[in-house]
Amino acid sequence: MFIAGTEFEGLSLNDIIKKTQGKEDKSAIFNNAAQVFNHTFYWNSMQSNGGGRPTGKIAQKITQAFGDYSKFIEAFSSATAT
Repeated sequence: MFIAGTEFEGLSLNDIIKKTQGKEDKSAIFNNAAQVFNHTFYWNSMQSNGGGRPTGKIAQKITQAFGDYSKFIEAFSSATAT
């Protein structure tokens, strides 16, 4: 389909996003791949026992940037409302 016969055929969604991010000539591929990722992430988070507090590297990055998870939630909520 969209990537058939291209250098991206057979790559994982994450690899496609990484290889196209910031490349103006690949923006259509990036946008479509990122939308699939976002929708998949969203719906997986909505399932029973889905979502929850992040763990691992992302949890560490949140703590580094915001101090703790509750401050991240506060900043994220404020950003989405404004």
